[in-house]
Amino acid sequence: MSLIVAGVLAGLVLVSGSVGGHAGDDPDLKAHQIGIDGVSIVEVRIETEELGLQIARRVEGTVDGWELQLSDDEKDVWGGNSARIRTVLRVLGSAPVGVSDDDEIGDLFGTLAVVDHDGLSTEIRFGTEAAGGFVRAEVVSRGLDGIATSRWFGRIERSLRDSLLAEGLESWRATGLFDFTMSQVFGAEVTAGDTHVGLRRTGDGWRVVEPWSVGADSAMVQSMLGLSLGLEAERFYDSSVYTDDLTGLESPMARIRISGRETGIPSGAVIEIGAAVDTSGSEIFARYSVDGGNPVLVAIKTEGLNQLIPAPLAYVHQTAGVMMRADVATLRILGPDGDERFACEPRLDSWIADGIAVTPTQGEAIERLIGVVTAERANNIFVRGINDESSEAEVGAIELIDRNGNMVVYQVSLEGGDQGIQLHLSRDMGGGTTLVWVCGSAEAAGSGAWMTALIAWD
Repeated sequence: MSLIVAGVLAGLVLVSGSVGGHAGDDPDLKAHQIGIDGVSIVEVRIETEELGLQIARRVEGTVDGWELQLSDDEKDVWGGNSARIRTVLRVLGSAPVGVSDDDEIGDLFGTLAVVDHDGLSTEIRFGTEAAGGFVRAEVVSRGLDGIATSRWFGRIERSLRDSLLAEGLESWRATGLFDFTMSQVFGAEVTAGDTHVGLRRTGDGWRVVEPWSVGADSAMVQSMLGLSLGLEAERFYDSSVYTDDLTGLESPMARIRISGRETGIPSGAVIEIGAAVDTSGSEIFARYSVDGGNPVLVAIKTEGLNQLIPAPLAYVHQTAGVMMRADVATLRILGPDGDERFACEPRLDSWIADGIAVTPTQGEAIERLIGVVTAERANNIFVRGINDESSEAEVGAIELIDRNGNMVVYQVSLEGGDQGIQLHLSRDMGGGTTLVWVCGSAEAAGSGAWMTALIAWD
């Protein structure tokens, strides 16, 4: 793509060098600039028999945002490279044309038209036959009603015509794939094989929503999003030539979906990563599509893709707590049989059990237990299925209830080993799946011992 742009600019340099008082082999031709103001242009249309109609439009409400429609299909839309478009329009506007009295261009090669923000347009019709490196061109200015207000003929560098019309607007594409900023992302999914994780931004932060619902580690989510949003197309391919069996996209090895706020309007994009790489191993085929748009075959860098982790556990919040310490209105401790052994509620700077203030020692134990559940980062998190055997010694359960009556239940068990006594906090995720947070601090071990003694004593 950079070679194409270089060709455009090189062609324009040749034009300005060759038409300073003459064009081609005719020294009598006078130079005349096309004279468009690139800053004011809001639409560019090119049309040839081979390419059909291609359109570049300035995105409404933006200063310098562009989108490209690369075929008659309105779904064939791609973001534009604003810097590249701005440069080409600026140089095109100042490109000199050798004015000719010959009022014909012969067979039509193609047409380029630009429209400014006032609705005025300039149309350049290029001839097919070339002589001395130049082709004939007709330049027409039109008013709001589409009627020509001026028309003149001349000769223009063939390389300029070919760069703009033969190649089309393909080289104007932006290479960025996911057209989101970090703050605009409200959902993400990563899939590899049978492993899948779904994430969603909520008012309380990021959550894992698939395969189960639990708080997410925001740092891990931000890392994954940063890598995904940074993916770029190194090159574009014709999908009719590079079929799925060649690209490895018959069965993509990974899939990433990024979506914006849910407004009822499609606002997501997907990239599927194939199994085939180029000979250097540095690029891999991928298929990219925006909701409601046509898929595009691209190549992306393989570097960093190994950091795209689809495992749900990798995104689970490292603390088991769903609520903050200040939100706890009631603490209940249940025995292994499910019967309540102890219950208390906070009162100012103390706790009340059965209408009586607990002892300072009990108060410290309660605070320590709630601190472990709501704030301690786990040493490990794992999933236990309904049929999985457990080596843990069951202690009982904890119920935390907030002021709105919402309850979170944790099954509590202890496990001894080379790393000492560890407290396991388990939550039922539904569908026969349990998440287990393993806490190995002295506070966690002490809380487990206190619960054991409390339940045994009762």
